[in-house]
Amino acid sequence: VLFMGRVRPIKGYDIFIKALGQLPNVRGILVGDTGQDSRNIINLLARKWGCASRLVVRPWASRKEVPKLFCSSTVFVFSSILPATLGIVGLEAMACGVPVVASDVGGVRQWLRHGENGLLVPPRDYHALAESVKGLVNSPETLICMGKAGLETVRSGFLLEQHLERLMTIYRQ
Repeated sequence: VLFMGRVRPIKGYDIFIKALGQLPNVRGILVGDTGQDSRNIINLLARKWGCASRLVVRPWASRKEVPKLFCSSTVFVFSSILPATLGIVGLEAMACGVPVVASDVGGVRQWLRHGENGLLVPPRDYHALAESVKGLVNSPETLICMGKAGLETVRSGFLLEQHLERLMTIYRQ
């Protein structure tokens, strides 16, 4: 299970760690701006929640590494607690065929359709996050269906050309 983002409380990295603690057979990868101070905090939290041995902490990935990280993941977690305008990292995961479990904040509903291409959970609810991840991990058929639906979501409305055409339409109006 992958979390990728800034290591700030508003991004919900701690929610990800708490949820991972509820999933004894799941390995987590946290990728972000992990300086020594944030690594110390992450390691303390992971020990407290019983998942330190199952959590890999990595610094920021290069643009070339990002798709590889998504493709090596079973589920992507977007556990932000602050409403994001869009949450593009979730779209990046779906573009790689990876289902997303996301906090129901901000613009997430623009791309995540609950039960179709991913799952929505209440912000800050690490129990719901863990249960949703567990349900996906335990259902290969659902993972495949949601992965395909995520790819279709990206193809049908979030490609660069589509975005540029919408912008040009707005400018023309």
